[in-house]
Amino acid sequence: MAEPTIETWIYAGERVASDGKKRVEVWLDETGRDLWFAFKSAKTIGGRYRVHVTRGADAESVSMHRSPAPEYVDRVGPGHELVAQLAVWQAADLAAKTRQANRRREARDAAEATSLDEALATIRRIANKQRTAADRAALVGHVITELTRVW
Repeated sequence: MAEPTIETWIYAGERVASDGKKRVEVWLDETGRDLWFAFKSAKTIGGRYRVHVTRGADAESVSMHRSPAPEYVDRVGPGHELVAQLAVWQAADLAAKTRQANRRREARDAAEATSLDEALATIRRIANKQRTAADRAALVGHVITELTRVW
């Protein structure tokens, strides 16, 4: 295997992998190709980093080494040919983080849904026993008061 070389790549933010679950990092190498990696090591979208890289004989396979970690050099700024891409990368990064947060929330909500459904069923049983609209309104008021008390 070839010895690692040092290249300067641009970090383009996080994305969600094709499986819809894993977060990946997107890097733009010196040839302008987008490369996706599973580990998290950069923070600045549009940041230029020195990375240790091994390229395969076919020039298609590329490995970025975790150690030493990518070293921040500077940021793509005014006059750089990719400055217009910054907003696109930032939007894609935010979309990926939002999708991941929604996925986590949905998983949490699914776990809590059973408990909530059981609690609502109990409230419905109690509400069905109320004879008048005033009694039902009092029950709703009591439930809302109890729920908002912890806020």
